[in-house]
Amino acid sequence: MNDEEEQSVRAAIDGELRLLAPGIRASPALAAELLDPEYVEFGESGREGDRASILAAIAPAEDTPADRNATSDTSPE
Repeated sequence: MNDEEEQSVRAAIDGELRLLAPGIRASPALAAELLDPEYVEFGESGREGDRASILAAIAPAEDTPADRNATSDTSPE
């Protein structure tokens, strides 16, 4: 692997690790910087979410303090 490839791999790993940080996952603006426009994630129940739906889900509700806003896959199995 050449230096450019190593830097690309390192950047991808760093981005993935940042997505695990609670502060990133709680901030639509910060998460949007890291999520590819074609991003898709699958919950434990198999429910699929695209970038827009994930960012909307982590946006604090207008009448709910941000620190109480949590996202979780609560679909019945």
